[in-house]
Amino acid sequence: MLRRVAIALISLWFALALAVNAQPSVGTSGTSDRTSDRVETILEKVGRSGILTAGTRTDAPPFAYVDAQGNWIGFSIDLLHLIQAGLQDQLQRPVQLSLVETNVADWASKLEKKEIDIACGSTSITAGRGLRAEFSVGYFRTGTQFLVKKDHVLSPPELKIGVVRGASNEYPIENQLR
Repeated sequence: MLRRVAIALISLWFALALAVNAQPSVGTSGTSDRTSDRVETILEKVGRSGILTAGTRTDAPPFAYVDAQGNWIGFSIDLLHLIQAGLQDQLQRPVQLSLVETNVADWASKLEKKEIDIACGSTSITAGRGLRAEFSVGYFRTGTQFLVKKDHVLSPPELKIGVVRGASNEYPIENQLR
């Protein structure tokens, strides 16, 4: 199942996101190639450099987090390794996966500034975010959930809710649960 999801994500990523994050072609002298207006796609960049730079959060278990030994693990990390393997097959060369920490506030700007080639994590797909990045098909769906101790009854003075600043559920929680 995970492999099928990864293959679908790779296919969609190749189709949509590669040209979105295109960069000007650079000649052997290190300057822009003025003889062509052609741009380098992410796939071409990875093929040339052998490096896929991927942004992901490190605070969003089970999707992506850092364990006690400092290893980046989680479902999103597994997907990135499958994308890496798919790129190696496609390009017929080794591809290094370089992970960059992102958060809910900076992943889109890191894509726009070309600091990362792809972002993979628990990011809600919203219309506003869709103006800044191309999204693959979603691989997880949920809503805002509240957890309390079993058999505990909440009374209004003790109701405290934690929320990740900048997350898509911040506004509804602050404005609809007053």
